Amino acid sequence: MPDAKMRGNSAALPSLLRISLLLLLCMSLGLMALSTAAHMTQNEQMTISTNVLVQLNDNPNDSVDKNAPSNSTGMNSTETIQAPVTTIPVATFNGTMHGVPGNPTNVKAVASDAQAIVSWDAPEDDGSDPIVEYEILSIIASTNTPLDTIVHVGSANQVPTSSIVPNLQNGISYAFKVRARNVNGVSTWSAKSDTVSPLHPPDLCTKQTCSGNGACFPIYAPQLNDTSSSAECLCKPGHLGHDCSRFDETIKYFWDVSAWSKCSMGCGGGIRQRSAQCVEIQTMNPVSEAKCEGLTQPTLTYICNGFECGTKIIEVSYEIEMFYEDILFSSKSEHAFSTAFLTEIASALQIPVSRLDIESIVRGSIRVTFLLLPPTQAGGKSLNEVVADLHTQIQNRTSTLRTQGTFARRVYPSGVKMSFMIAEQHAAGDVGDISIMGLIGTVLVSVMFISAFAYCLRKRHERILQRKQDRKAEKMKRMGIASSV
Repeated sequence: MPDAKMRGNSAALPSLLRISLLLLLCMSLGLMALSTAAHMTQNEQMTISTNVLVQLNDNPNDSVDKNAPSNSTGMNSTETIQAPVTTIPVATFNGTMHGVPGNPTNVKAVASDAQAIVSWDAPEDDGSDPIVEYEILSIIASTNTPLDTIVHVGSANQVPTSSIVPNLQNGISYAFKVRARNVNGVSTWSAKSDTVSPLHPPDLCTKQTCSGNGACFPIYAPQLNDTSSSAECLCKPGHLGHDCSRFDETIKYFWDVSAWSKCSMGCGGGIRQRSAQCVEIQTMNPVSEAKCEGLTQPTLTYICNGFECGTKIIEVSYEIEMFYEDILFSSKSEHAFSTAFLTEIASALQIPVSRLDIESIVRGSIRVTFLLLPPTQAGGKSLNEVVADLHTQIQNRTSTLRTQGTFARRVYPSGVKMSFMIAEQHAAGDVGDISIMGLIGTVLVSVMFISAFAYCLRKRHERILQRKQDRKAEKMKRMGIASSV
């Protein structure tokens, strides 16, 4: 039995030896394959397309298997493309991590006529590859709506960090975002710039005449897709035509409106109101409202002072070298004037129109009282900056405020007054709101106070006299002198 067992083990040795030799042979072949792959020929190169990283061999007609697994970089090779090395930067693989760049920072904008100059700081992280392009996105501030057109900023050498954004609309407020691009892709969008309003051109009404029967009002880009500005005549009641030169005798009545009342609340949202009455054009006397039936009645209320209570605001009184009756002769002309005036002020100060709110327009030489509101987003011009800019432009004859526009430029420099205030939730009122009974009550309270004060003085004087008489009587008694009372 032992001899048989030894013979069996001896027979198994050749089989184990053959298996070991085969394993050694396989390992040798594997090492040779790895060594060959590590030493690529000089004819093989790496090129980059827009979205795919592929490997080329020395035969340009060979293609890569579409079912091949992804490479170590995590990008799938789907086709072979020879990229033009002279025009597209090629990323070098030397152990550095490559990726998309960081987003640009410190985006600023300065508006001019129908355009804006946007500047920014390059991203600190370029993704280990050079920036090849920047993209600028324009956003309508009032609705936060981005425009379809994106401005591309590139260069064969060094890519600039500023550019002009053209074809903007005068009188509309914009903000801008910027992102960077390299061979690996694009960054995220930057934070929005300050809101700016492209400036309107000089007075649009210089070539428009209204025959003395109306007034010219500028129209600053009335519609979103209209980049032009124009002017139109609004005619006084009874007059027609583009220049108000024709009088229509069939028009006999119109709606006449009063001035707007003060806002019912100082903050948190209130209401302004006005009244309307039907007036005969020929006599300018009020008549029954039935006479104006069929005529569009003007708006009689609107919401005001929607800002939060405790908000810091600036009240500005602004006098213009124009007469109220020549410009504000109807509700339509009043609305056109308010719109144009606020647009001109906002454009000159480079702030959104939403930061301005007209409180009142006084007759005589037109005196507009309006509020300057604080910025609604971080980075906007502070109230101190706006006030300083307004004061500087008013005193400078060549400033934008005093050289452009139809109404705001006609300012009396000495007729502008500014005051700081905190919005409070009390109902606004005039001196005329104090009633007669209130005056009588105030007088009665004052008389009662004065009477009480006089009574106290008289009583005090009597007590002093009584004490003097008592001391005198006591002294005479000690001296044995009888006193007669």
